[in-house]
Amino acid sequence: MKGFAILLAITNLIAVISLRAQQYRDGAPWCSQVKKRTLKTFRSQNGTPEHRARMNRYDIHFYHIRVNLDTLSTYIEGHVTIHAIATQQLDTFSFEFDPVLSLDSLKINGIKITNITNNSTEWNAILPSPISVGSPVVADFYYKGTAQRGLFNQTSPTWGTRVTYSLTEPYDALGWFPCKQELPDKADSVQVEITVPLGVLAGSNGILLKVDTIGSQHTFVWKSKYPIAYYLISVAVAKYIEYGFDIDLGNGITVPFVNYIYSPATLSAFKEEIDTTAVLMKIFSKHFGLYPFYEEKYGHCMAPFGGGMEHQTMTTQGFFFMTLTAHELMHHWFGDNVTCERWNDIWLNEGFASYGEYVALENLAGPEAARSRMTFWHQSVMSQPDGSVYVPDQFIGDENRIFDSRLSYRKGAAVIHTLRYILGDSIFFRVLKEYQDSFRFSTATTEEFKQFVERRTGADLTNFFDEWIYGEGYPIYDVKWNWRNDSLYISIIQSTTHPSVPLFTTPVPIRVFHGISYTDIKVPMNNFAVLKRYYIPYQVDSIKVDPLQWIINKDTVSYDSTLVFVGAEIVQKPLWVFPDPARNLIHVWSRFPGIIVITAMDGRLIVKEQISAGHRAYSLNDLRTGVYVVTIATEYGIFTQKFVKY
Repeated sequence: MKGFAILLAITNLIAVISLRAQQYRDGAPWCSQVKKRTLKTFRSQNGTPEHRARMNRYDIHFYHIRVNLDTLSTYIEGHVTIHAIATQQLDTFSFEFDPVLSLDSLKINGIKITNITNNSTEWNAILPSPISVGSPVVADFYYKGTAQRGLFNQTSPTWGTRVTYSLTEPYDALGWFPCKQELPDKADSVQVEITVPLGVLAGSNGILLKVDTIGSQHTFVWKSKYPIAYYLISVAVAKYIEYGFDIDLGNGITVPFVNYIYSPATLSAFKEEIDTTAVLMKIFSKHFGLYPFYEEKYGHCMAPFGGGMEHQTMTTQGFFFMTLTAHELMHHWFGDNVTCERWNDIWLNEGFASYGEYVALENLAGPEAARSRMTFWHQSVMSQPDGSVYVPDQFIGDENRIFDSRLSYRKGAAVIHTLRYILGDSIFFRVLKEYQDSFRFSTATTEEFKQFVERRTGADLTNFFDEWIYGEGYPIYDVKWNWRNDSLYISIIQSTTHPSVPLFTTPVPIRVFHGISYTDIKVPMNNFAVLKRYYIPYQVDSIKVDPLQWIINKDTVSYDSTLVFVGAEIVQKPLWVFPDPARNLIHVWSRFPGIIVITAMDGRLIVKEQISAGHRAYSLNDLRTGVYVVTIATEYGIFTQKFVKY
């Protein structure tokens, strides 16, 4: 989670929290969202537009960061080299740096710069002669001081371990090293060298190349060859112990899993949760593509704060719980590999990372556990009538709005679930894999994501984005129904909670119950009031709106025996299979004539015959318990539906 961490709400727990997790969580409040740090300032995005324009005259290729740290304070001595290429002629080299620290000297292309000015964190180094377009720029910074932002020194109240660590999202990397805080300008690579006293371990991004020892100090040299955004560069220093193993992702690919943990007792408390990371990496690699940084590592550095921060290849976490670990790991696809291009688009990081929690629960704890999480998110979103997933420009300097747990995290995740409903599982996961590949190691805007999904699926998502991403609020459905003579009559009147969206056009999923079985239908919403008649050749007992929590909504449902309308369109699916699940008999209704094929999931053929339009029944007495597939090939298309024999 960016700059902030998602924890569990007690009402949303789907498993009993172990006693040791309760004992060892460093006093972090057990709430649904805890900021990674207290936000007291209101800053504009990376300073003035003029300064940002000057910084964007060069493209950063490599950060070489050398720092001296200890576990006693945030005092830092640093030598940072920025390697860049001039994209426009440079007569001024502009950068960002906290003036609380002392900039002792600056050399650019080996020449000491003496004409340096700054306005708070915005610095300008006037060059003795211009640097031409396409020429290299090598800037060497020497500095020291006690950092007051971006770098923290705290002691774990539970374990007693004192840690110095970085947390810089969105605008605080400048608090511990000179930098350019522009999201689209990822460095191609980074090397972080951390000199600490003997007995102290220092974690950072990428691969540990070596540890050099000189006297009473040793230097940890970390190198990452992957592109990286400024806020994902990290350090963490403490008297850690190291724990890890290789994660096997198949096809001969293994990923080193490296964890810097407070102590053996801490490891004992959290080992099971830490080990779950391997399972989560396999799940996410299956659904979203191979772990993007597989040639280096994944791991964790512990730090005493209530949550996690997805520092590239080495997440910083305050404690370990499955959904928190899943959220931070998921960021390595959505946030680290593909990074939001502007903080307006933060839902592309946080919404998807939160949805990683849902996918993890779905795969490890089951659909009901996942739906419990989604229910909680819906309730949180609907606690207020307004708020968009997209962060409007007027709020881009407000970090609390950027990382709003209700909107960027929970509503972001919930509307991603809606997109999955609209596209269907196979297309949804396929297109997200393609998105990860196409925008690999770069950035994306909301509009770029929209256009990409539209190109790859052929879907028009204008309404979806206007209503659910840019728009505010949610729909309220007043639903009435009646069943008579094989016809289900449904009336839906929609109102909305915010005027920015007068109508949510997403089809409303309704589950129709008949006996122990049910049938799912989708009611199109092309008007605020709709009347539909569906052919349901089975006694309807009740209906439920959106039982799988696809759409953020409030609804009331009532039976109305007078609801019969003459001349209304009858909506007929091309294929109905009911009841589902079934025990002795399955009924099949086809709108068109064709060839019906019923197979088991292992491919065994059960039925194959020519049929006419209409209804027929098949005995299930000779079939084993399991899932079966009904397919009807017609001149109008091929239609498929599964059912369960119990």
